[in-house]
Amino acid sequence: MTKDVDSPKKVNIPATLFSALLISFTILSFFGQFCIAFELLSHFAFQFALGLLPFTIYYVKTKKYAPAGFCAAALVANLIHMAPLFMPAEAHLNADLKADLKVLQYNINSHNRSFPGLAAFIKETDADIVCLEEVRPETDEYLRANIPGSYTTRISVPRKDNFGIAVYSKLPFDKLEAVSLCKAEIPSITGSFEIAGKSGHLICTHTLPPINTTVFDFRNEQLSRLAELVNTYDGPVVLAGDLNASPYSFYFQQLLSSTGLQDTERGRGLRPTWPAGLPVFDIPIDHILVKGGLVTLSRDVFDGSGSDHRAVLGTFKLEKE
Repeated sequence: MTKDVDSPKKVNIPATLFSALLISFTILSFFGQFCIAFELLSHFAFQFALGLLPFTIYYVKTKKYAPAGFCAAALVANLIHMAPLFMPAEAHLNADLKADLKVLQYNINSHNRSFPGLAAFIKETDADIVCLEEVRPETDEYLRANIPGSYTTRISVPRKDNFGIAVYSKLPFDKLEAVSLCKAEIPSITGSFEIAGKSGHLICTHTLPPINTTVFDFRNEQLSRLAELVNTYDGPVVLAGDLNASPYSFYFQQLLSSTGLQDTERGRGLRPTWPAGLPVFDIPIDHILVKGGLVTLSRDVFDGSGSDHRAVLGTFKLEKE
């Protein structure tokens, strides 16, 4: 008697369990507005797609077409979730054009003690505006003393927790100030600056990570307040920060749709930023969003110095009216 290892009737229990789990996670991830657990699942579309691919191939090869169909459908659903990252919202301008604005967004990690490395990284990127999160008092003190003197405009709200924040700028600002945008009273920074003869607006922010229902609500409140603030502005707007939300999040998409902000990652592929030391498992939660005629020339993600986040560096051109 020969053993029929490829019999369609034979059930591979581990494959069945893991593929069913990935399919279930995929379905639930589309209902993030109803539950914190579902919203957390939404950040892992790439990982779910990656996990479903071998199961789809396995079921096709073993002629188990029903589970192959379910896996393929879930795989496609995750790819659809990610599709906007590979589809430009606008025609890309030539990256060699002279930029009107260069912005660095970097969560430097509150436990980061690589102060000289941070100062050197800021100098190397040579951004017009530097937005930093998780800035502690000793970090701010060192950076103020050691970053280039061309950063003449500086405001910081250093804290001993994970929610200190700072903006260093080569551009003069009008009304650069710290504001609170949620009941948790963590600071964001807002201000107005001139770009190509027009008044532009900056928001640098850091939302709470949605690790429980309370801070989930605080994060969503802050995203809602950010939308309200953006909608009060005329002209170019830059919103930079660690939003603790991926592009697949219902609440992130709500921020974009309610304001007209453009995700600068769109059309440039998947660029995860956290956790920096875990490739494949990392997700894109650090963002630079723009509107009001700002067109993205380039957007790059870098390993900075000593942080568990990657830095985001964007260059922008203001469209002529």
